[in-house]
Amino acid sequence: MRPPSAAYGKQFKALGGEVSFTPQYILAGPEKEAQLAKSPAEVLESAAAQAQKKAAQAEKEAAEKAKAADVFVGLDSSRSNEAKQKEEPLRRREEQRAQILKQMEQKSSTNTSEDVPKAQAFFKMFFQQQQEERKAVEVQDKRQASAREQVNESLQQRKSDAKKAAEEAEAIAMRIEELAKQARAAADEAKRQAA
Repeated sequence: MRPPSAAYGKQFKALGGEVSFTPQYILAGPEKEAQLAKSPAEVLESAAAQAQKKAAQAEKEAAEKAKAADVFVGLDSSRSNEAKQKEEPLRRREEQRAQILKQMEQKSSTNTSEDVPKAQAFFKMFFQQQQEERKAVEVQDKRQASAREQVNESLQQRKSDAKKAAEEAEAIAMRIEELAKQARAAADEAKRQAA
């Protein structure tokens, strides 16, 4: 284990913290100063490598979330198309039923037979039942469309959050990498002065 050095405090202050200590066992001398300058550089390089790894992981997660959102949008559009294709024949049938009912009402006004009102009542009841079923299907389709929209919004939000996190992680990694370069340059300078 390496002894802590004042250089750590300087780097910590550069990141916004404060540390002040003067260990008694640190000996003066150019070689010792070179060794102590080297230590923060190694720490910062290690931190930069870890930050780069986190940034890469965040970018990978952002890409996966974007891919999932795109797959969901594709699935959503295919489901919507399927629903429209199913709805079209139902709409045509309903129009046909309405025409048949209208024709039956016109014929019943001219005919006085007792069988016509019974058949008309039967068909009217059947058509109303079909309309109620169609309305129930429409309500269910609207609920499903609403749920898909909410999921899509949630996926888009997660996608943007993941992208933002990846960008922040990359910025942090770049800052730490810059600090590591500065610390390495300071260590090299201290080593040259010691030699």
